[in-house]
Amino acid sequence: MKETLQNFYKDAFAKFDKNFTEQQKFLIENPQKKISFEIPLVKSNGELDVYKGFRVQHNNLNGPFKGGMRFSPDVTMEHCEVLASLMTLKTSLTDLPFGGGKGGVTCNTKKLSNKELSEVVDKLVNAMHTSIGSKIDIPAPDMGTNAEIMKMIFQSYSQIYGYSPGVVTGKPTYMSGLRGRNEATGKGAALIAKWAYEKHFEKIENSKVSIQGFGNVGKFTAKFLSNMGAKIVAVSNSSICLYNEKGIEIEKLLEDLAKIENSSLSRFDNLSKYGEQEKSEKIFEVTSDIFIPAATENTITEDTVKLLAADLIIEAANMPTTHLADKWLKSNNKIIIPDILASAGGVIGSYFEWSQNSQNEQWEKSEVYKKIEKKLSQAWINVTSKKDKKNTYRETCYIIAIEKLVKAMPLSYSESK
Repeated sequence: MKETLQNFYKDAFAKFDKNFTEQQKFLIENPQKKISFEIPLVKSNGELDVYKGFRVQHNNLNGPFKGGMRFSPDVTMEHCEVLASLMTLKTSLTDLPFGGGKGGVTCNTKKLSNKELSEVVDKLVNAMHTSIGSKIDIPAPDMGTNAEIMKMIFQSYSQIYGYSPGVVTGKPTYMSGLRGRNEATGKGAALIAKWAYEKHFEKIENSKVSIQGFGNVGKFTAKFLSNMGAKIVAVSNSSICLYNEKGIEIEKLLEDLAKIENSSLSRFDNLSKYGEQEKSEKIFEVTSDIFIPAATENTITEDTVKLLAADLIIEAANMPTTHLADKWLKSNNKIIIPDILASAGGVIGSYFEWSQNSQNEQWEKSEVYKKIEKKLSQAWINVTSKKDKKNTYRETCYIIAIEKLVKAMPLSYSESK
């Protein structure tokens, strides 16, 4: 991931007419602060587990650090560095008053009791409370975390500093959360898919869509696109691909999945009524107009990219495309809308939750949807107005984000040493 991001930065810097100082490049590409700590936990069976905790505060030129808090055995400092950098670009591109951050703890929440999880969160807050806050660094849900864990962080932090709902976003709605926040990333990805498809091809109602990754983001992206009239012909998770050339009945599928544990495709026994079941890799070969990676990073590689039939790729996941795959897409005239725009609905929703908390208000979901669409539309119009034939959408998005960051830098950073 790190090498891919470095290459994307290199591509973007090469497009500028002006030269950047080494200080400017360093501040854009590297984190301002990296925090690491350990969380010891005596489990109910008497065994001691020690988890590693990380928080990368990448850049706060435009506002407080902002980014997810991931609970996963696979989380690393380097992983957090890359995702924090992407968040800096994402908030800059969408003109939000935030910078970028990312954090994680190397634990598996599925193997923890509620009491053990609560203790992990308390110790996380004790280790980090001086480094987070509504005007310092604002965590949000990520892989392995959810609204309930954000609630725990909020409550633990408030025991130290008093009632502080703005310390995290993605909280339950009954605890000063934002109505519609859970759907925000998927709604944003669906809107970008619609606008991009209708700009370059035809009406979204005539499109066929395949979605890799059917977790929270993939499900809501599918739901919103289906409501727009698009035909969702395939969805997949890490185990299976569900395919129906005539279109999957998304609303009914989601209703059925909601009735089972974890709402997973793999746990649903009656998928055949919705379509054919294939191996998960089949998702790359499905004939569709729009392909949406909504799973994890590095899924579109130099091998899988050659299987894609779609002419439009919408990156609803973070960093799903490798640099070599991106070059192949460009040389084959495929259109790819990068993650820092396509998945920005989530952080836009977080901004409105943070803003709502500061005003001590709570808006209706319909109003939240309108606010997200308006904010994302402004970013889309800005990108399309500045994009030309020489630059891809990714290069254009990076250029816009970098230009804003450079403008916010202290004057001394523009001087060569």
